[in-house]
Amino acid sequence: MTITFQVDSSAATEKLDRYVREMGTTIQMALKNVASKAMNNATSRARESLKNPAGYIRHLYKRLGDREVIIGNDHKAAWILEFGSKPHRITPKSARALKIYSGGEASFLRRVEHPGTRPRLILHSAITPREAIECFSHALRELL
Repeated sequence: MTITFQVDSSAATEKLDRYVREMGTTIQMALKNVASKAMNNATSRARESLKNPAGYIRHLYKRLGDREVIIGNDHKAAWILEFGSKPHRITPKSARALKIYSGGEASFLRRVEHPGTRPRLILHSAITPREAIECFSHALRELL
């Protein structure tokens, strides 16, 4: 589960492309500001919408490239937390029954009908394109 922000100069002229290359460090620092804002927003959103956000937050990551920054989450349930799931049946893989705890008592069931999970959109709502552009522009103004 990743979100990518890129500075694309493919349609730029040679002069603009050279300028972008020369400004690479400044652009990278501005992208780092965008990534930090997105990470902070994602962390806050996780704390608001999850009962136990520590595991989710621990798996957030960011990677900086020359002209892009990627934020994501490598938690095994990140996709389900982000986009939700439909109602589904859970059955045991290797045992004959599932062991479920309820009220401190263990029960054994052959299957469970899971009602599904609503989408949390933690990374999706971490930063809007408008916020990313504003943050990037603000950082460039401060760095230049």
